[in-house]
Amino acid sequence: MTDKDKNEEKNEFEELDSEEFNNEAPVTETPAPPSTSQSLTPDDIGGMEYIKNPEVGTSVEFIIGEVNKDPSRTLKNSTDGSEFETGLKKKNGERHEINIITDEGKCFSVATWGLFFALFGKKSKIQAKAKEKGNTYKDLKVKITHIFNGKDSKSSLKDIMALRGIKTEKEAQVHKEKVAQAIKDGTIYKAELVD
Repeated sequence: MTDKDKNEEKNEFEELDSEEFNNEAPVTETPAPPSTSQSLTPDDIGGMEYIKNPEVGTSVEFIIGEVNKDPSRTLKNSTDGSEFETGLKKKNGERHEINIITDEGKCFSVATWGLFFALFGKKSKIQAKAKEKGNTYKDLKVKITHIFNGKDSKSSLKDIMALRGIKTEKEAQVHKEKVAQAIKDGTIYKAELVD
């Protein structure tokens, strides 16, 4: 096929005579919102390693490379096919992800508001150090410890006893109240600077 044939093939369309063209209904288009998409390469997708949120009673440490606010994504649960949105949900319903990219290029997603405020709240030592360093989180070494499972504040006493190995309902009630207080105090997680 010659270049001329290729161009003619690309430009084929059904022409309308002027009467048909003038009688068509006007098309109203809504402008698309500004793009929040990011161009990815195969290395970006295949190479991103995620750091899992620590289990209750454990910690994770890393050095911050950068902190990003990214758009929320809709994902599908591989087990039951249900869809869910990622990120932190504001009171107005808006969602976004806070992703910490480590100095090694790994991603740690801040999954709860409790963790967000432990890391970046007004009283956070991490926040104070970042401001002291010239308003940057880069090169701060942090340790995040997951102290309580926040779901325990709403679980039944029997569930708490079974899941946490607690022997009596009285102890389960004390645990439930302790977790509820930790949620109020913002101490479900502990986030600290590491030297």
